[in-house]
Amino acid sequence: MTKEQVLLIQVLSDFIQNRETPVPEGVDWDCLIALSGRQQVEGIVYLQCKENIPAEYRFEMMKAQMLALHFYENRVHFLELFRQKAAEEKIDFFVVKGTAAAAFYPVPAQRTMGDTDIVVHTEDRDKIDTIMKELGCENHSNFEDREWIYFKDKMLFEVHDHLLYSETVTEEKHARFFNDFWKYYQDGALDWSFHFLFLLVHLRKHFMNSGVGFRQFMDIAVLIKNNPNLDWNFITESLKKLQLLDFAKVCFAFIERWFGIKAPIETAEIEEDFYEASTEKIFADGVFGFDNDSNLKNDAVNRARNSKNGFFSMILAFLRRLFPSYSSMILSGNYPFLKGKAFLLPFAWIYRFYRGIRYHYVDDGKKLAKNSFVSSKQLEERVDMLEKWGL
Repeated sequence: MTKEQVLLIQVLSDFIQNRETPVPEGVDWDCLIALSGRQQVEGIVYLQCKENIPAEYRFEMMKAQMLALHFYENRVHFLELFRQKAAEEKIDFFVVKGTAAAAFYPVPAQRTMGDTDIVVHTEDRDKIDTIMKELGCENHSNFEDREWIYFKDKMLFEVHDHLLYSETVTEEKHARFFNDFWKYYQDGALDWSFHFLFLLVHLRKHFMNSGVGFRQFMDIAVLIKNNPNLDWNFITESLKKLQLLDFAKVCFAFIERWFGIKAPIETAEIEEDFYEASTEKIFADGVFGFDNDSNLKNDAVNRARNSKNGFFSMILAFLRRLFPSYSSMILSGNYPFLKGKAFLLPFAWIYRFYRGIRYHYVDDGKKLAKNSFVSSKQLEERVDMLEKWGL
């Protein structure tokens, strides 16, 4: 790892541990800022290093820290108004993932996030839609999405009635367990032991799909350190039943190595080469893996790995991308004539090809086709890495 990579991990560890960060001489600040930007932790770097930041970089880094604070305060204010209206309508809801985990960070405002996830009963979604609009949100959904999407003042809100959806990497036993979540709901929140398990399975999803950065590991680290209400017997037994214990042990080993936070259960032994390679990949991935083009083939790997005939599964995946399903097509918003008229799907495919040519999306189509297939070497390397992660 580079000096700047080592420093960024030290910064994140010190932030979680409430320690000052000693900044070594000769830091490439352009490099450090770029790394922190890809992981969306610029504000944390500013707080930990502000006494040592050269003058020419200080204002931009302070601005990132203040921007995180601005969005945090706006989000807290919005959720309080939402909570009041939901109470008036006697609607149960809770927030999940980063919005909830932020409370356990030393500075909650510096847990940045791309969206706020709100979970409701399916039968309350129409009432929730009314509340969101009353609070000034724009609905960017087609009402057949897996989740409903709202925007307000550059904030994104996603309303869910499931925790896990049908995906290549979603196992049936995981979906059954995590979508039976209302039994773990009490007093406006999800039980934190169950929530902790969900953070792990959500990390697994991103890890196997687009990729994942340090931020999701930090959520788990701050909960291990700062949440005394975690029931580790329940967590361990549930991980065993879900066949996620090996993955969790590897995650805990990396968290201990990066941040100095030790889980109260046995962790995995990780070899140095594996540690270095995985850490480099997480740096390369950025916060959700979109910065790393190698992750574009992950879906093809997942399908080939789960199939008895890997090449046939890749052909099917390519055809699915070439001729998307009715539900996928209506989500794009480009085919309003299709809604409620599935028999028009072939005409929508033809129109899709026309739009691709007209708006010069041919290169995107070629990339889509290319990423539907993976070589035996790429498959072997990816599968080997997943197995080392306990997946």
